Amino acid sequence: MIDISPWLEEKYMADMRPIKYTSRDGLTIHGYLTIPKGLVPKNLPVVINPHGGPWYRDYWGYNPEVQFLANRGYAVLQMNFRGSTGYGREFWELGFKEWGKKIQDDITDGVKWLIEQGIADPQRIGIYGGSYGGYATLAGLTFTPDLYTCGIDYVGISNILSWFEAIPPYWEPMREMFYEMVGDPEKDKELLEAASPLFHVDKIKVPLFI
Repeated sequence: MIDISPWLEEKYMADMRPIKYTSRDGLTIHGYLTIPKGLVPKNLPVVINPHGGPWYRDYWGYNPEVQFLANRGYAVLQMNFRGSTGYGREFWELGFKEWGKKIQDDITDGVKWLIEQGIADPQRIGIYGGSYGGYATLAGLTFTPDLYTCGIDYVGISNILSWFEAIPPYWEPMREMFYEMVGDPEKDKELLEAASPLFHVDKIKVPLFI
């Protein structure tokens, strides 16, 4: 076996713990909570880190960004919201046309679960992610503006309609699939506008770094 990063000693790594909570419609959501080493999981600053995709999932294991944040004193919550892969077809399809709605509720309910458990300081909760995680960051700050203290988005979609217009040629074979999974920009225009953070930017109350 090869040790790719011998300078990273396990004794310095924060523990990543599997967790689960119930979303508001009764769906069980699984995820991972990383607690800074040596700290009691109580009243901590927390970074919510939704994964990209959204047709992907987070896994247990070494994550350099998560370990960096934990090393700086932040607990990190990663959740496999509805639409994530690895939980069967039904769970995956529950995320269809739910951008900014039930998928976002799964993220929001994870934050509320952390607060109810006494793990998170409600005044020190940030959200950070890339790609769909970036979209979820923007949606979090616009649709639940009182929940977060700040947000960091990279390559997140702010306008789903313009995203469809900018689809590159090599994604064209997947366009119809996107229409089914996200929404049709003609048939579902109102749905997609409502789910696009750009049209709700006036609701943002906290610092956002893009």
